[in-house]
Amino acid sequence: MRHSPVVAVTWLALTPVAFGQSGPAITTPSLPNGGVGTLYSAQLTSTGSTGTQWSITAGNLPPGLSLATNTKTGTGTISGTPTAGGTYSFTVRVLDQQLSATKQFSIGIFQITTPSPLPNGIVGGNYSQTLTASGGVAPYAFSAQASTPFGGSSLPAGLSLNPNGTLSGIPTAAVTFNLAIVATDAQRVQTTARLMLTIAPPLVITTSALPPGVAGTSYSQTISATGGNPPYSFSIPASAPPGLTMSAAGVLGGTPTALGSFVFTIQVSDSLKYTAAKQFQVTVAASAPLLDVTPSQLSFSVVTQGDAPPPQTVTIIAGTRTPVNFTVQVDGGAWLTVKPLSGTSPGVLVVRVDQTGIYVPSLTARIRVLVTGNAAQSPIDIPVSLAVSTAGPQLQVVPAFLRFAARIQAPANLEQVLAVGNSTGGGGVGFNI
Repeated sequence: MRHSPVVAVTWLALTPVAFGQSGPAITTPSLPNGGVGTLYSAQLTSTGSTGTQWSITAGNLPPGLSLATNTKTGTGTISGTPTAGGTYSFTVRVLDQQLSATKQFSIGIFQITTPSPLPNGIVGGNYSQTLTASGGVAPYAFSAQASTPFGGSSLPAGLSLNPNGTLSGIPTAAVTFNLAIVATDAQRVQTTARLMLTIAPPLVITTSALPPGVAGTSYSQTISATGGNPPYSFSIPASAPPGLTMSAAGVLGGTPTALGSFVFTIQVSDSLKYTAAKQFQVTVAASAPLLDVTPSQLSFSVVTQGDAPPPQTVTIIAGTRTPVNFTVQVDGGAWLTVKPLSGTSPGVLVVRVDQTGIYVPSLTARIRVLVTGNAAQSPIDIPVSLAVSTAGPQLQVVPAFLRFAARIQAPANLEQVLAVGNSTGGGGVGFNI
């Protein structure tokens, strides 16, 4: 039995691409660089149709950027705002009707590399800091924008920014400032950064005076400072009183070894090496004073023929634990009274002023405190000053208006009282009604 031969036929379904159509090619030669904080946008093009699709197949785009396909034009767009500097290499793939092409690109991201916050400054102190950048095409030019979208200062008062990046000057006000810095490279690519800068108040030694010491007796006094940039370090640039030393923490201590009054300078420096200095005097005696007073001076202000000012007080304390008898002398005139004129420490003197009949602009007097029956203690003198100003009489009537109420056909005498006086506190003032 003979069999007819069997022929197998296979049909191939081929798309037009398979018969010679070439695949797409990426025509974008390179991509521009960008800057941190500055909006970026670059387009990718190819020879493909409008139906192409774009993607990243290797590497990474700079942080903050993404790749999107424009379905109308068939182009790709890399866009966004870069958030980190550096050079980023990646491979882009374009797909067109199952045929694709790839190309490798790199984008350099320009950035300001100066860290935030900047080193602190101080009011009245020289400030200089150089800003830096990388990732762009040198040279770079730096500038500062307004502190808010609505304007305002771009830099703390007293400072200026050179295009080379040097921020310098002498600050004139204490402030914490958020600088908006812009750097532009030679290809006009820009990057921005926010840099915090604190300008501290002036460095000042706040201790007003030092108490006296006694030879051979331990002495300790802490010096205080404010402003600048803590922590502080204290020193005595020249010579300290014999037997005393200054610690870096600000304690003047030791045991005085010589008698007399010693004038010396204490210096404080802060963490940024700004310095301040103040002159002090320490008196070293052979023995402790028997009495001390506070305050060391008094001042009053009055108006001619006005009301007397409030009284003030002077506290008298013993230099030792033993109570000490004292007497008080007043030199300067009848306008000043002090009570009591004698007593035992601790005690309080009440000082009053009566300016009646005084028409001069100022007067001075002295309150002298002495140790009763002990000439070894030097008298303690307390200066008293009186400032006298003249104020014209000012008529004052209280209340400002009167209100009466009565019934019809109800006879009555209605009375109210008006107080008339001198509002400046002076003497009587004539008036007519």
